[in-house]
Amino acid sequence: MELPSTGGPAANASRRAPADQRERRRRPYPLPSDDADQRGDATALAATRALLRALTREEAALVLRTAVDDLGGLVVPARLASDDALPLDVSLGVGEPAVVEAAAGSRARDLLTRHLTELVNDAHTVANRNDLSQQQERMASIDALTGAATRREIGLRLGRAEPGDVVCVLDLDGFKQLNDTRGHAAGDDALRDLGRLLRSSIRPGDFVGRYGGDEFVLVLTSTDPASARERLAALAQRWQALGEHGTTASIGVAAVDDRGGALATRAADAALYRAKRGGRARVEVALAEDYPASPAHGGET
Repeated sequence: MELPSTGGPAANASRRAPADQRERRRRPYPLPSDDADQRGDATALAATRALLRALTREEAALVLRTAVDDLGGLVVPARLASDDALPLDVSLGVGEPAVVEAAAGSRARDLLTRHLTELVNDAHTVANRNDLSQQQERMASIDALTGAATRREIGLRLGRAEPGDVVCVLDLDGFKQLNDTRGHAAGDDALRDLGRLLRSSIRPGDFVGRYGGDEFVLVLTSTDPASARERLAALAQRWQALGEHGTTASIGVAAVDDRGGALATRAADAALYRAKRGGRARVEVALAEDYPASPAHGGET
């Protein structure tokens, strides 16, 4: 049944405007408004500019796919493509290989033939650049010897610690003697093995970083001090059972309260030294007097 008209074309365009505006906000670049031949050139230029703003390979892939759509093509999995598909992989390695379909002799085919190769090349350049940037960022945040987070990352993580979390500070007993008697290569082997043990012992959401030398900081989320002490005692026993490095571990544990992770770390450090004085190879939980009145360092231990 045909419904009665409630207005002319202007009224219909007015009703569509909010949806069109929402669509533009979702796009990685603005869609050119004209339908003339210049639309293809404007679309390619807008996509190139959007690629320069892409921060990840996935963002670059989204820009490329949107440009293909705006030029009138259809992205399809390569395994489902017809023999007439344009022979260019537009997936950028995100998901399965994909190519572009457009009817032979169509205006879309002409536009894609003119612009697609250059757009794909630009997208690959951007994606590779972003991959390298992300790799360098990951390398800067990971200690090369132990695989734990770096000191900078420790400061950032402590800044996000919340009440209900626990901070632990671990230090090897006898590490200096190991270096002095068996050499620094033996010390590096011990740190490498300890880093591997710590990383394999934490849960998703927990954190382990190397503060320096043989000292490590752990943040255990949603954990009470008693449970943390039990977990860390078992970990220390596993380390001692390895035996090959001739070292043990002393650990201090402190709950994070509303004063933040930096104060909890200083309290854990005080508990660590109490463990050292108490005979080493121990886990001590911070006492109320171990918490300083105010942090001495904003986000670091």
